[in-house]
Amino acid sequence: MILKVYSPIGIVMEKEIQKIDFEALNGYYTLLPKHVDFVTAMPPNIVKYQTPDDKIHYMACNHGILVKQGDTVSMSVQKAILNDSLATLTNAIQTE
Repeated sequence: MILKVYSPIGIVMEKEIQKIDFEALNGYYTLLPKHVDFVTAMPPNIVKYQTPDDKIHYMACNHGILVKQGDTVSMSVQKAILNDSLATLTNAIQTE
């Protein structure tokens, strides 16, 4: 799958991923490549995604929309903070 993250300032990230975990307004989800197409609104949350090299990465984002269509997962958010360290990301969120 390809993860594309957009914000008002432009493309934040475009990366190949194996899976993505996130919170939606009605619960928590994990999307895998063969998951059915999907659209949901997201509250502020920390998104976890795994790349093909099996590394785990994190992204904090505020309210947004997530759309999974075919091989592409697109997220539109107001702001996104990327970091591979969950502790560093948590500190960045608290500072913001």
